Amino acid sequence: MAKKHFWAICIVCVMVLSATPALRADDFAPPAWVRGDPLTTAAEWEFTSAGLGPHAPDGGTVATIVGDAGGIPTASIFGGGAGSFPTWGPGDGDGEWFAAGTVAMFIDFDIPNWIDTELVKFLRIQVTFAGPTPFIAAISAFDPSVGSVIIVPTGTTLHSPGHILFEYSLFPNPDIETFFLEVPVGGSIDQVVVDTISIPEPATMGLLSLGGLALLRRRKK
Repeated sequence: MAKKHFWAICIVCVMVLSATPALRADDFAPPAWVRGDPLTTAAEWEFTSAGLGPHAPDGGTVATIVGDAGGIPTASIFGGGAGSFPTWGPGDGDGEWFAAGTVAMFIDFDIPNWIDTELVKFLRIQVTFAGPTPFIAAISAFDPSVGSVIIVPTGTTLHSPGHILFEYSLFPNPDIETFFLEVPVGGSIDQVVVDTISIPEPATMGLLSLGGLALLRRRKK
């Protein structure tokens, strides 16, 4: 009789777990540096509401860290033209945007940053998604004190079928970055985490992109 009760409890537990949406990891590839250190920013969007934007970070995993260029990071969701119908749903429980219709969906991210004299900025974009793989359709940067900003892709890593990381170096170091995330038809976006850091020279950038500089992980006592 005890064995019957045991197996009944196991079956109930399995049923409960299978009925609960599986949460996808928000922060699957955190940066090599310590968030909150000087000249770093961080923001996370979980898309907890159906607003098209622009709206501020609303994630609960990564604390928002802003620079001094004015304002806070924002995201705006829109379609790619006729036949495009971005739709919102609860997703895995914390919100998700779907590229419905027949045309891709875009999300426009504006990231105000630090106004500083460091030479380079490192930009990391973590995206948690479902369906077709999203990609960065365009990226631009603004700094009134310099001319054009050179934007160099330094890596695109598919961590799993639902997690992708985009990495860029920007030179000279801009005050504001804007990028467009394109979501193919049939795809959805669950979370986006954006990190930046201003650094003094390109050699350091290479170490950061490889996950080095362990000293940056040590918090100041």
